[in-house]
Amino acid sequence: MLRSLAFLALLSFSMPSLATETITMANDPWPPYVVGNEADGSPAKAGIAVELVELIFQQLQNHDAQILLIPWRKALNGVKKGHYDGIPLLFKTPERESYMLFSEPLFPARTVFFYSIEKYPNGIRWKNYQDLSRFNIAVQHSFSIAETFDQQIDQGVPLKVEKMNSDEDCFRLLIHGRVDLVATNEIVGQEYLKQLGVSSSFRASSQSLYEKPFYIGFSKKTDAHLLIPQINSAIGQLRAAGEIDRVLGSTTP
Repeated sequence: MLRSLAFLALLSFSMPSLATETITMANDPWPPYVVGNEADGSPAKAGIAVELVELIFQQLQNHDAQILLIPWRKALNGVKKGHYDGIPLLFKTPERESYMLFSEPLFPARTVFFYSIEKYPNGIRWKNYQDLSRFNIAVQHSFSIAETFDQQIDQGVPLKVEKMNSDEDCFRLLIHGRVDLVATNEIVGQEYLKQLGVSSSFRASSQSLYEKPFYIGFSKKTDAHLLIPQINSAIGQLRAAGEIDRVLGSTTP
């Protein structure tokens, strides 16, 4: 009997741990993708990205994920330094690829301009970035479109760009007439205008600045990126089952 107990004790120590490891991601509140009150380090309450990450990690053994609400620049910097494992939803850029590895694409997204219908009743059109120099534009700091504007300014295009800490700050400038345009994700912009109660007064441009896929990004400084093959497999299964389209369905413009 004692010999049997000793064998079981030895076996329990030699078996790999079945404890669940939590992957910690960071993102600022960005409804309807990531929903929460403030970027205060608390877990995200809901949102498209939150639901998709939950579905993906349900298919991974011994791993789950949490998304903490962190200011956007701090979230990116934290992933760069390895303080967080990843970002649940973002575009690829050369700068981000220097410190992150990416999943397969999740779904495409449109970056557009929002404008006042009263000020521009016929909408806005442009052929190139030079054409945009007649507008005052607000954009969230450290967004990929802000980086694009910076590149154009460096090349001599006289863009007038106000960089703000959040999309909500950008839309407040637009509502009060302090800028002409806000550049952001189409679905996010519509959600902010709805929350601010001014959806009928502002419109998204029919022309997009660009359309790119969203990815999940993982820090090169932590081991979470080793899960990317399993995560890609889960994304493929969810897409084949129609789950990604289901989650996106209620937010299609």
